[in-house]
Parts: sequence; structure tokens; C-alpha cells
Amino acid sequence: MCVGMQLAFAEIYLTLGGLFGPGGFGGGEEGKLELYETSERDVGVESDWFNPVPWDRSKGVRVVVK
Repeated sequence: MCVGMQLAFAEIYLTLGGLFGPGGFGGGEEGKLELYETSERDVGVESDWFNPVPWDRSKGVRVVVK
């Protein structure tokens, strides 16, 4: 892994911590994530060859930020 990828991950962590951590944006409240039209079938493993494979019509995990 190159140094640039580690720097990018650090920036992502700092940004998400600033958004959703205590004292983040939004008047000191913590960010809230709620699932949006997501079921257990969307995140479950449908089949497992070498890598776990989700249900073929799954839209993945979708969230609403409040």
C-alpha cells in the first residue's frame, strides 16, 4: 500500500469524525444515520464462492443522514 492511500484514509476518518462525532457540525449534536428501504436480505450473503455475494437485486445499504 502506498503512502497516498494511507493519507487518503486518514482524511476520510477525520472528515467522518468531524461530521458524526461529538462536537461535529449541526450545533454540537451527533449525526444520526437511519436505514432507508433496507432489509436483512439486502445485506445477507446469498451465495459464497470465494467472496460472499449479496442478493442479485439488492440495492445495498442505503441510509438517511439526519
